[in-house]
Amino acid sequence: MQTVAQKAGIDAEELTKTMKNYDQAVKMGKDEEFGRDPKFLHAYEGDTYYVIEQKLRFCTTLGGYETTAQMQLVDSDFTPIDSFYAAGEIIGGANGHDSMPSMMNSWSYASGFVAGTEAADNCNLK
Repeated sequence: MQTVAQKAGIDAEELTKTMKNYDQAVKMGKDEEFGRDPKFLHAYEGDTYYVIEQKLRFCTTLGGYETTAQMQLVDSDFTPIDSFYAAGEIIGGANGHDSMPSMMNSWSYASGFVAGTEAADNCNLK
């Protein structure tokens, strides 16, 4: 916890306190600090933490490319295109007709993971 706090420029003592408060809320099944729905309270497992810096910006693509569930791009006949993958808000329909800033961060990380994994798994098949 000390290392991740230092790298992120976060007060280590406050971060540790925040994590302990959250862990307590998970154990109690009730978040008294922020009032989160208990179904969203999950215990952290392991000892690896990631810090992702957020910067102010607004950049959104509405519409975009169509993909399979494995994030492989498809052509106009919905036939997967070999070795082409996409991730994030560039994928069609993820936002609908409008989007709020920063709403696509989790989608970008998750779809990027899937696209990267699929591309890596398939890169030596030919």
